[in-house]
Amino acid sequence: MYTLHWTSRKIVQSNRTPAAQMSLNQALVKACRDNDLAAARPLIRQFADVNYKEDIDSLYTLQLAAKHGNAELIRLLLEYGASASIPQYVRGAKYPFLTQNTADHPLFLAASGGFKEATLLLWDACKKVYGKENATQLALAENGFTVLHSAVTSDEPSLVVALARECNLEKVDNAGFTPLQRAYKDLRFRAAEALVAVYEQAKIPIDIQKSAHHLIVRVSC
Repeated sequence: MYTLHWTSRKIVQSNRTPAAQMSLNQALVKACRDNDLAAARPLIRQFADVNYKEDIDSLYTLQLAAKHGNAELIRLLLEYGASASIPQYVRGAKYPFLTQNTADHPLFLAASGGFKEATLLLWDACKKVYGKENATQLALAENGFTVLHSAVTSDEPSLVVALARECNLEKVDNAGFTPLQRAYKDLRFRAAEALVAVYEQAKIPIDIQKSAHHLIVRVSC
């Protein structure tokens, strides 16, 4: 489907004046910023540029949709070629993909907001872009959060469980906390309970340690 859209888009856009294309692009950004699916849908189908942003400090359409957790808009943007790898990543020493702007990655925006359907759509898209193993290693440059850490901060248990089934439960952030330890530290107890259930189901022993305060909480399986 994407290949068909891409071919049609190139034909349509080549016959459109730059001013007309710019007008469509700007209208799409506004619709996404306003979380207006009804306005965005015809613009996308008229081949407004789904990877357009107004200036260097603004967000792409997919980032705007992710901030709102609008799964239907995200699905449509991806179908018409929106890049799940925005912003672009560079190789780093500690994590395979790092950039100064990772907090604005669509996947992390949706996960930190606790938007389950939107997050899982973007998660599947990222696995296609990066490969599953690399997708599980994606981390925010400023704190080392994986997508599971980000989901934990939302305290949305169903999202946490869905991601925990595929993510590395023992991956630590820059402070040395696993997602479960992060949940306890940040008092996200619904997320913590959900993760404990995942550990128990998988028969994995749990050792939650917050070394800075010499506090150990043990949960025996």
